[in-house]
Amino acid sequence: MELSNLAKRLLGTDGIGSWAVYFEALRLEKAGKDIIQLGIGEHDLPTPDPIVDSAIQALRNGRHHYESEIGTPALRAAIANHHLLTCKQQITVENCIAIAGGQCALFAALMSVVDEDDEVICLDPMYTTYFPVVKSTGAKMVMVPCLSEENFRLNIEGIEQAITAKTRAILINTPNNPTGAVYQRDKLRELADLCIKHDIWLVSDEVYATLVHEGEHTSPSSFPDIADRSITLGSLSKGHMMTGWRMGWIVGPENLLKAVRELVSCMLFGLPTFIQDAAVTALTEFPLGIDGLQERYGRRLDIVYEGLSSFELCRPIKPEAGMFLMADVRKTGLSATDFCMNLLQETGVALMPGDGFGPSAEGHIRFSVGASEDRLTEAMDRMQSFLRQF
Repeated sequence: MELSNLAKRLLGTDGIGSWAVYFEALRLEKAGKDIIQLGIGEHDLPTPDPIVDSAIQALRNGRHHYESEIGTPALRAAIANHHLLTCKQQITVENCIAIAGGQCALFAALMSVVDEDDEVICLDPMYTTYFPVVKSTGAKMVMVPCLSEENFRLNIEGIEQAITAKTRAILINTPNNPTGAVYQRDKLRELADLCIKHDIWLVSDEVYATLVHEGEHTSPSSFPDIADRSITLGSLSKGHMMTGWRMGWIVGPENLLKAVRELVSCMLFGLPTFIQDAAVTALTEFPLGIDGLQERYGRRLDIVYEGLSSFELCRPIKPEAGMFLMADVRKTGLSATDFCMNLLQETGVALMPGDGFGPSAEGHIRFSVGASEDRLTEAMDRMQSFLRQF
């Protein structure tokens, strides 16, 4: 029997090839080898007790029945307050919807504003799932490079040149995964002006908003004149150490959220109520993310950056935010995948090849600093020994 066009579009877009090093690391770990896992954006510590306790208490109080498909009033109010603190935009509960993680938020947002044969401009490098999500809509992805030689800064000129009559949306991620770049306010103002001029939606993925180490996070939603076309995606996964809880949200104009509500109603019909209660606790007790988490990741990124700075063949690009660092290994003569696989086999250090993040990340590797400072120091010792071979 034939599959749908949607299913056919998604076949082969899971980016499984870029995860080959990660899966090999898991295999070696199960076989008993000491693996330092720096490939994925996972925390090494559990979700803080007050959040976990809130979920447990909610379950004991019977908070495990159907609730509103768009989030409880208390949760949406907490999201609105968090958005005001981090994005500097005053909104009401009518401007936000709770949804199962930032990934679902991205999917629902694009499905609500993009049609087949439209064009979506994305900045390269980008998070790996952007490729299949855009493809699922039937739209064409137009990639604009942000080069490591320019510290992956926002390429306004490239975006302007990429806009056509078919451009329906521009998708950005600030702070950025995988690069750690934080887009500057003046450049975002130029981007907002382009969206107004050409009547384009601006979708901004801001899941790392509370993890800025240098500079200041600016959300495009803070510009009042693009409120009717600005969509902000958020999540508790990173700043609140809640990756497995699948708790995210969409902020945008009311006409958009009415469409998103219809979509989530037929997709998952709301989040578990006890998770919503835990999310309220997270956003209330830790309104700007877990205390000390930003500083912790800043120290860890410094360990990696300083550990690589003396090696010309593995040039680190200093990140401004998040929990990742990119390094350029093109001068080794190896592809990013070969470099990472050889490093894993010889030293037990597992990294993510940049190939899966887009053409501009080819020849680059990504470090996650979700491991402890001791393990990161050990990883740098192993890696320095590996690099001395070249």
